[in-house]
This record gives sequence, C-alpha cells and structure tokens, in this order.
Amino acid sequence: MIQTQGELEQICEHVITMPWVAVDTEFERVSTYYPRLCLVQVGTPQLTVCIDPTADIDFSVFGDVLSNCSVLKIFHAARQDLEVLGIVLSQKVSHIFDTQIAAQFCGYGDQVAYGALVKKLCGITLGKAYTRTQWCRRPLSDNEIKYALDDARYLGPLYYQLRERLELLGREEWVYEDCQELAKRNIVEVSAEAAISKLCSRASRLSPTAQSIIANLAIWRESEAQRLDKPREWIISAVDLLQIAVEQPRDLAGLCAIDGISKRRSQKWREPILKAIESGLQLEHHQTFAEAKDSLTAGYKKRESILWSCLKECSIAYDMSIGAIGTREDIRKLSQGMTNTRLLEGWRRRLVGTTLQALSERHGAKFKP
Repeated sequence: MIQTQGELEQICEHVITMPWVAVDTEFERVSTYYPRLCLVQVGTPQLTVCIDPTADIDFSVFGDVLSNCSVLKIFHAARQDLEVLGIVLSQKVSHIFDTQIAAQFCGYGDQVAYGALVKKLCGITLGKAYTRTQWCRRPLSDNEIKYALDDARYLGPLYYQLRERLELLGREEWVYEDCQELAKRNIVEVSAEAAISKLCSRASRLSPTAQSIIANLAIWRESEAQRLDKPREWIISAVDLLQIAVEQPRDLAGLCAIDGISKRRSQKWREPILKAIESGLQLEHHQTFAEAKDSLTAGYKKRESILWSCLKECSIAYDMSIGAIGTREDIRKLSQGMTNTRLLEGWRRRLVGTTLQALSERHGAKFKP
C-alpha cells in the first residue's frame, strides 16, 4: 500500500515510462453527495499496487500522470472512476480506454461486468468475498488489498485481447471516439441533470403547474445537496417534493400541514420551497413532460418504430449491443426531426445515422436545414 509521498512519486515516475496504466478506484457515498475516494488501484505491465488517497500525501502528482496524453489509462466502466478522480484532482484524465465500452463493440453484451469479462477472456474467476468492504477504513487486511488489486491486475490482459479483436473488426477508432468523449464530460454535472430529469419525469401525470413547480424544486434540491455535500434524499425526499407540487402550499402553515414533512424541515426550507412554488404558479406557459409525451402523433410513433427496427437490424448485422449504437431517446429525436443526437455524430453517423435520417424524412419527418 502506497502511503508516503516518496513512494507515490516513485510509482508516478515508473508509470510515466509505461505504455499504459490500469486504474480502478474504491469510494464511499453513504452520507455525502460527492463520492469519497478511499483507494486507488494501479497496474502497469510490470506491477500492481494500491495507493492510499486518505494518507497525508499530495495526490496531485498522480493527477499529473492521469492527464499525461503519452500514457494510455485503462479502466472498466470508467464513469464513476472519472467522477471521483475529477472531484479529487484538478486535472482531467486523458487518453482513456474503457474495457466495458470496448466489450460492447466486440459483441460481449451491454454493460458487461468486469468479473464476467475476466472469466470469459482470461479464464479466471474472481472472488466476491469483499464486495461490501468499507474501503475508507484503515488498516485494510491483506486479503482486502489483494481483492482490490485484482480489479486492476487484469485490465492490461483485457485491453490486449479487446484491442486485437477491435483491430480485426476495424472498430478501434469507434471505441477511441467514445472513450475520449466520456473523458471530456463533466460527470458530476451530467449526473445532476439526470437526477433532476428523473424526478421531473415522475411528475408527468400531474398538472402543468405542478410539473413546473417540481422542476423548480428539483433544481433547488440538487443545488442544496451539492452545497451541503449531503445525499439528495437527506435534503428532502422525492415523495415529499411531489406532494408539495400537488398541494402547492402558499405559506409555512400550509407547508407544515403536508403529511410526512416535519415542522423542522418545513421551517428550514420554507423560503426556497415557497419561492419555487410561486415561480411555478406565475409562469404563463408550462413546459410539461406529459405534453412532450402526448404530442407524439400516430405518424411520429410509426416513424419511431420503423427507425428502431432499422437500428436493431444494424446491431444484429454488426454483432454489437444496440445500446452501444443508440438509444430509444436518440430514435425519438430523429423521428421528430431533431438533430441533437449522437446518431448524427462521428462513426454512428457514418454507420447508420445518415440512413436513419433519410428513412425518417421519407416517412414524413421535417429536419431543419
């Protein structure tokens, strides 16, 4: 376990001379909004070690390595690793290879687990005895450290096998494109937007006014959770927010009268909650989620079905997970003449996007020039 500055700098000096470095993280997110980095596992063609980010060390030197474009960084399901590393480090991780993304392009299924991929490609069955370890606890046992090291140990062998198959299929550039796009994202921001959208979608059957209010409340709760670094549900539950949107109280007494919301919480959050309600009530036009859903005419729905079938045929023909190419949301946008979809970008456009757009137009979709 690397726990001193000297050891960390020595490892970083070693990594920078290697063609690639395998990286995995362990983190906790029980009582906080942001994940807390507990352990970093690092592997190279010559060694595999654990770094202790909770020790009294300047971890930014490792950030310098991760942002160095000359070294390939190998992850599996990199999204959460990139999120926690992005919070801890000021640098962006660059030049990544995600074995889970690569596996999709090689016909190994959608979001294949690391253990399943190691067993399939390396013939090794990884243990599961320490999946619930509290990784920020110190000291960690030898068995726990060995278990953690295995999460980085086989990333190199996976990379070599997947790269060989990708070269055979002519899809290396596709994977590179998707991996670099993932590395560029602000994952905290994307996660926040997804959480807001998820809560809003739960209000799709409510009145337009209630939907407008829940959108305001969702944005406020996300901001407050980030500011206090507390889980969203610790601020106020989604169920309570939906109830507030339905009942639309105008004052503290009305807020306190809602079942399930404590007087203390009502008093604490009354100002932003009542402001969100007032703002929702005053909007002249309410952009609702139900409207977007119900506005799909029979023509739209028929186009969507035709486009989805075409995408499905493409995924079968290329022996790829359909999710690696596009989603239902991508198809919905194309069926409505919208161009802000990844199906019209990069390799997807060349593979099937242009065909799908032409098919959509042939069945009545109007695309803006």
